[in-house]
Amino acid sequence: MRKLTLLLTMICIITLASKSQTTYMLQDDFSTITSGDNTSTSGSSSAWTGDTSFPTITTGYQAGGAVRLGKSSAVGSITSKTIDLSVNGGNFNISFDVKGWTTAEGSITVTVTGLTAQTVTYTATIATSFENKVLTFTGGTANSTVTIATTAKRAFIDNVNVYYTITCNASKLAFATDSISKIIGTTAFTQTATSLNSGAITYSSSATDIATVNATTGEVTPLAIGKTTITATQASANGYCDATAIYRLYITAAPTLTLTDVTDPSLTSSVGSSATEIINVSAVNLNTDLGLTISGTNADLFTLSQYTVTQTGGNVPNTAVTITYTPTLAGTHTATLTMASIGAMNVVRTINGNADLTSVNSVINNLNVYIDNKNIKFNAEAGETLDIYNSTGQHVIHSVTNDGLNSISGSALNGVLLVKVGNRLGKIIL
Repeated sequence: MRKLTLLLTMICIITLASKSQTTYMLQDDFSTITSGDNTSTSGSSSAWTGDTSFPTITTGYQAGGAVRLGKSSAVGSITSKTIDLSVNGGNFNISFDVKGWTTAEGSITVTVTGLTAQTVTYTATIATSFENKVLTFTGGTANSTVTIATTAKRAFIDNVNVYYTITCNASKLAFATDSISKIIGTTAFTQTATSLNSGAITYSSSATDIATVNATTGEVTPLAIGKTTITATQASANGYCDATAIYRLYITAAPTLTLTDVTDPSLTSSVGSSATEIINVSAVNLNTDLGLTISGTNADLFTLSQYTVTQTGGNVPNTAVTITYTPTLAGTHTATLTMASIGAMNVVRTINGNADLTSVNSVINNLNVYIDNKNIKFNAEAGETLDIYNSTGQHVIHSVTNDGLNSISGSALNGVLLVKVGNRLGKIIL
């Protein structure tokens, strides 16, 4: 019983994996015939000269989306363009719709180059619906034609199809992704399709002015801004059905970042104080928000009013960003400002800072400060600002005083120190 269940399961899997696939070698629904009708005896009197599928006509007339063959005194026929009927081992079918005049005045003969003609009968008339007929042929050859003719007087013909049907397995032809975006100027890239069918895969582009594709390798070369569809096509082979797969390719303009201020920002301040400068940033064609960073040796002395500027629809309007410079040491300082967004070329500027001890020297009273066992002592009111600088101008201590006598450990300090409490300044040596 278990063996039978397994066998049935395998049969089910195989059945589900296969399918019927129909390939049409000729189709004509006669939709280009817009005059006349096929429902009255007076509605098909205008001659028809043929179309691309059936260019050769003998006694044919326009009948409103169908063709009438023959007349009361003569038979009629239509002959197709040349068709290669050697595919699928020369096995194919011909189907068509037919109905007669007020009575079925004869039969329909279908003749294929080099093969025995087949004749079919019908009963439908002008007052009823069309009958569908399907004929099977073998031994088809290349450069063949198909002729459909009445054996007597008149009949209406519609929806002629020449086709073959095979049973095959799905090849699962597919691309890894169905959409790719590239920036104009991007070098060539390749995304190939995969398939269970080992047969050749060919590639094409729907808009070769936007991007071209190598038909064999699938390598794509972006050319212009726009959209194109890359199609992979694989013919039926090795028991697999023919198949197509596509992906959309979008070529976009390059993201561009702009810093309106073309010179490097330069700020001057004094130790313990701050200086600011405004820069103006903008961007177009972004895929992500605009980011700003500060890096470098003295990056900790500089800050920005914002580090991210949100893009809307890919664009950042002109936005003012404030750089703040707060030196803790006299001298010159530098940092690097970088504007960045994925896919865009970074914009980089050097930020320059210059600091002096002006704020230390802007005092109006002397501070009575002294050393006691490596402790710095002075009197102050509660909440006054305490700043201590070494001889190079480095800001070594920043605090807030207590009311009365204050004692600050100086064990980690040495040399000449400037002690500033509020607007009072004193000097000590450790």
